[in-house]
Amino acid sequence: MRHADAQWETFERAGRGPDAMFHGHIHRPVFGLWRGVPYHVQRSIMHQVGFDLENEDKIPGSTEPPDFALVRLSGDGLTVHHRKFLYDGPSYWLHDRAAVEGRFGE
Repeated sequence: MRHADAQWETFERAGRGPDAMFHGHIHRPVFGLWRGVPYHVQRSIMHQVGFDLENEDKIPGSTEPPDFALVRLSGDGLTVHHRKFLYDGPSYWLHDRAAVEGRFGE
């Protein structure tokens, strides 16, 4: 966050900080804590940004698949489920013997 102190001052003026923060537009899945507040950055459905912690002046592209997320909030928790909606690979039961042996759909 480029102006972290100014952002935090805005929360303080409001009387309390957020319970959680959700961000977009970074196009990389990221989760963490900022000043004790959990945050989640969602992957894009348009184009992806590659994983690169070295370059500050270039933005790497990536052909990683897009996904969307379903966020569930409850009185005692927060859950984020991700779904890569362009995935077309197999789906199987983990206890299925054929699948364990690499024979999907039998």
